[in-house]
Amino acid sequence: MFRRQMQEPCQGSWQGSWTGATSPGVMGHKSLVVVTRAKRTLRLESTGLAQQIGELMVSRKWLLTTAESCTGGGIAQVMTSVAGSSRWFDCGFVTYSNIAKQDMLGVPVQTLVEQGAVSEATVIAMALGALGHSQAHVAVAVSGIAGPGGGTETKPVGTVWFAWAVKDTTMKDAAVDTDRQCFQGDRLAVREQAVRYALLGVLARLGQEVD
Repeated sequence: MFRRQMQEPCQGSWQGSWTGATSPGVMGHKSLVVVTRAKRTLRLESTGLAQQIGELMVSRKWLLTTAESCTGGGIAQVMTSVAGSSRWFDCGFVTYSNIAKQDMLGVPVQTLVEQGAVSEATVIAMALGALGHSQAHVAVAVSGIAGPGGGTETKPVGTVWFAWAVKDTTMKDAAVDTDRQCFQGDRLAVREQAVRYALLGVLARLGQEVD
């Protein structure tokens, strides 16, 4: 079962609060300080979200897996920074190349050729592949363009696709939700916002309301 969230034109949504130039080479000192503080705040927020996820997963006796491309293992890193995460975190797949997506997660070649690595179809296949190659009940998948290069007119830098898959009570099928965001900022900013958004999505699928 697939559920797609409403998609707005990808013109640069913002999930943080930092201001100033996006390139360190043109930043003033004050702008750089603001950006640095904002990035640190995002990291702390992500850690707090991971702690909430852990508590919910333990209460349900569930396991979580991640399938990551543009975040390069950042989601798994935040998850495993929480003490006791071995009770609920099963494994993480960092499938940066298309070959890795095919070999490790079973993403169809046709999907990658026709839709591209940064697409709804690809993250759906990544999420389901992560569930199929693990003991997990919940999977989150991410693929995007963190920059500074690689963007196109239809997929600008900052475009990130997400998929969250949750097994049903039979443990043989899964419900999948997808979403796309366009984050602003430099490469690190895009990746950290993607990590936070992925965690928020996991919490939402676990029925936890978040601000």
